[in-house]
Amino acid sequence: MKNHLVWLIAIVIFVSTPVYSAEWLKGGSLHKATVQEWRQATYKNRLATSSDWFVSITRAQNPKLQMKLDKLNNEEWNATVKECSKQLEICVSEMASDEKSWSSNSLVATIASTCYIYMYL
Repeated sequence: MKNHLVWLIAIVIFVSTPVYSAEWLKGGSLHKATVQEWRQATYKNRLATSSDWFVSITRAQNPKLQMKLDKLNNEEWNATVKECSKQLEICVSEMASDEKSWSSNSLVATIASTCYIYMYL
């Protein structure tokens, strides 16, 4: 589990790059953000960053889910990834709001990795 988390954090921080053209996916810039920066960011930026994380982690670490996504047409893929990204954004935002568990200087990528493991692995 710990090894999984380390790999996912590395992916979340360094590999996340937007690769799709849907408008809601554009503009994510919080890949290396602190919890404080996440808390202050716009929903659009948090959602776009969450989608980058979801797509990147799925591609690198979740072949079963990736196979399911690969079978979808563009419209279905977009809707599915958007819903999963929304759920990931909610999880990250809820965890980041817990000031007792996360300092404002904590890396939000750690939270995103934890959420992804909990939700999709």
